[in-house]
Amino acid sequence: MIVPLLGLYYLSPNNKFEANATLPISFDLNYKLFKETALGISFSGLTKSFNLNKSTYTANNEYVVVNSNELFTYLQFQLGKSLLLNTKAGYAISRSNKVFDSNDKIDLAVSSFYLGDNRNQLNQNIETGAIFKIQLLYRFQIK
Repeated sequence: MIVPLLGLYYLSPNNKFEANATLPISFDLNYKLFKETALGISFSGLTKSFNLNKSTYTANNEYVVVNSNELFTYLQFQLGKSLLLNTKAGYAISRSNKVFDSNDKIDLAVSSFYLGDNRNQLNQNIETGAIFKIQLLYRFQIK
């Protein structure tokens, strides 16, 4: 899989608006409402694959491809100089956990375009839906 990435970061002169993006897979925009509270929106679109290799859940050599595109709004609270708490509510725009036989392959994937994809999915798709997250983040201060 080949995914060209473009990284962007912006902090407004008054330090109230922040934009952090790694396009096309993620972005985060937030605005400080108060000294220690920010309101934001974020998107994450990731694809990962894992080999199942005759695990407890499968009798054959199979692999799973996890694809999730999630859009969140959040409140971020600064608990200390480097410690942040994010309370997120969002929606999975598209989400799938597809299982394939280990011999089923694609020729090439460029971002979310698959060439030569003749794979046979071995399971049912998971539906899209609401997501709630609480994250505790630590930021290393680098001068």
